[in-house]
Amino acid sequence: MEKRKIYILTSLSIIFLLFGLAIWYVYISKQTEKINKVTELDLYDTDIATINKMNMYTNGDQNTQNGIIMPENTDFDENNNKANQLQENNDEEQKEQYDMELWNLELIHDQPSIIAKVTDSDITFVERKTGHIYSYNTKGEKERISGITIPRVTKVYTISENEFILEQDDGGMTKIRISEDGSSQSPFYISNSIMSMIVDDGDMVYIMKNDDGGSVIRSLQNPQENIWSSPLSQWQIQISDKGILVTQNASKNIPGYSYMINKTNGEESMMIRNVPGLITNISPNGTKIVYSSSDQNNTTLYLRKYEDKINTIPILLKTMADKCAWSNDSITLYCAIPQNMSNYKNLPDDWYKGKIQFSDNIWKINTDTGHAVEIYKNTGLDIVNITPDIKNAKIVFQNKTNGSLWALTKHNSETR
Repeated sequence: MEKRKIYILTSLSIIFLLFGLAIWYVYISKQTEKINKVTELDLYDTDIATINKMNMYTNGDQNTQNGIIMPENTDFDENNNKANQLQENNDEEQKEQYDMELWNLELIHDQPSIIAKVTDSDITFVERKTGHIYSYNTKGEKERISGITIPRVTKVYTISENEFILEQDDGGMTKIRISEDGSSQSPFYISNSIMSMIVDDGDMVYIMKNDDGGSVIRSLQNPQENIWSSPLSQWQIQISDKGILVTQNASKNIPGYSYMINKTNGEESMMIRNVPGLITNISPNGTKIVYSSSDQNNTTLYLRKYEDKINTIPILLKTMADKCAWSNDSITLYCAIPQNMSNYKNLPDDWYKGKIQFSDNIWKINTDTGHAVEIYKNTGLDIVNITPDIKNAKIVFQNKTNGSLWALTKHNSETR
């Protein structure tokens, strides 16, 4: 009889335990579903009243907004209707595609690092403290591919598949070449007056400070000569198929200007003018520029199309343009969107100086349709230097707070 009671009590305990585990499983599944639920937004699905509430900057001319000349007969409603119609036609297909996307966040290297290049098969990066070059493949295997130590690296320029220039904090530069026989190094010198530099098909294009201001120079031009000059030297430089985009260094409430420079003859075209706190980010083919404006207590993101000299499109997400990156197709835009940007007023200055840090969500935006999806919530990272691979299956970035390197990789839910 006693044994029977023990058996009954044991059986009831097991039943209650299993019932409790079932309830716990259902609860956790619901919470996971909430966390992973896709957030979508139609960024261009906006009427003129909403646009007018976006605190668009006016420089004194009633027909000028955010540095773009707006003629009196500009029809915002017509433009929005076209965008909305395009969105309606593509909406269901887009949603089906995005709903299938799952993204995994992974720490690649916990030491301060700089991205050198990202391909379908691997990530190449440089450790800042040592200058060691590493490769990280799709299997999660990390390998040091350069045996050369170059301390205090601050910038990396990728010249070719296996050739890199490492810049140190004192301005010194070293070219590293990696081959099957090992790695080799050689000194590389241009000038200690370089303000901003970028690589264009193996050619170094840079802004050099001189007595008259600053000049754009192409290193492979023979002889080297200025292709564009300005009385100012504080410019940021970007490359696209349409030319070289130069933009003044950004600071809150300081009107910024941006010009497109012809790569060959130096002819300039005004792209954006008189925008406070201007930060630009041009697409690879040069047809679009995403830019941010910071004035008073507001930071706003905009899209400007190269061929459209009239209109600019406000994007209904708030971030700085250098927390975004274009895909190779010049359509998809990835942006790190701070969760608490409205708490800070002196942007972008305090962020550049490291006085504040953000915790970002990651969004993927189709700049043709305006359809956007939040692909990862609550990274806990202040994301910079986003670098997508060519297939949009992986994006690599740094945490500005400590320099660590991370990757976000897409998986198809049907194959998991």
